[in-house]
Amino acid sequence: MMKAITLRTSKLAWEPDRGLYGEKSTYNGRPLVQLKILSDRRGDGGGIAYLVKFSPPAGKLIKLVAVARSDEHVYILAGGYCNKAGEQLRWPGDYGLNPNGHPHSAFIGEETVNLAVYTGEPDEVLECTVIDPEPPLLGTDPRTYTRIQDIGTLYHGISQDCHSERSEESHCKTLHSVQGGDPGVPIS
Repeated sequence: MMKAITLRTSKLAWEPDRGLYGEKSTYNGRPLVQLKILSDRRGDGGGIAYLVKFSPPAGKLIKLVAVARSDEHVYILAGGYCNKAGEQLRWPGDYGLNPNGHPHSAFIGEETVNLAVYTGEPDEVLECTVIDPEPPLLGTDPRTYTRIQDIGTLYHGISQDCHSERSEESHCKTLHSVQGGDPGVPIS
């Protein structure tokens, strides 16, 4: 029978990655990945749980590519994941499950802390690298458009680039969903 474990995580020190994220988990002598191992019961037929802190260099992104070697549960405690342009897509409080065998990837553009719980072995990390962010699509983050006139500006910028009725109709639907799905709100 396995023993219960109780830890005060705030008293645990962040440790350098122990090889879980590969040889490139440092950048210019600074750790990109640090861990607080909470439990490791793999020797008893269980899994491993840890807090993981990703620290990308200023103005850069960490790119991760991995394959789940057991069910992986991830809960974001601080920071979050982004796209290739550095625009945040996942937030504190978001949860994800990567089932055994599932290939997955992430981009991290700010210090991020996750709780990772594996039912067996942790991910096989295929890539842990530092990259430059790509330019955002249309040169802007659409989530920054909150006022109706801003949405109209975005719409007109898109419609100048695409001239088909079908693409304009698609953009209108997208912009209406940005406005909360209210088709009664005019796009100026």
